[in-house]
Amino acid sequence: MRELPALAKQYPEWKEQGLEIISVNFTSQDSAKQARNVRDRFKLPFPVLLDPEDAAFLEYSKPPFGVPYFLLVDASGVAVHKNYRIPHDAIRTLLD
Repeated sequence: MRELPALAKQYPEWKEQGLEIISVNFTSQDSAKQARNVRDRFKLPFPVLLDPEDAAFLEYSKPPFGVPYFLLVDASGVAVHKNYRIPHDAIRTLLD
């Protein structure tokens, strides 16, 4: 959660350069109401999706990860970066 304000602040610049951010909330662990509260609390300017089946978690959790977790996926759907921090360097490289 500590990373969310920085992510929200950086988002407009990255979006202008063609990068989209999508937050996926694993609603088997949290409720839709909790996800909305986090979105509203941090004034997140990007989409917050609900994943009640944990499909995204299961697809990208090899090995298992905790949350929050930042996954950078390229345009072809390949995960190019996985980390518990915002991947600033990987994003810059991808946008260059």
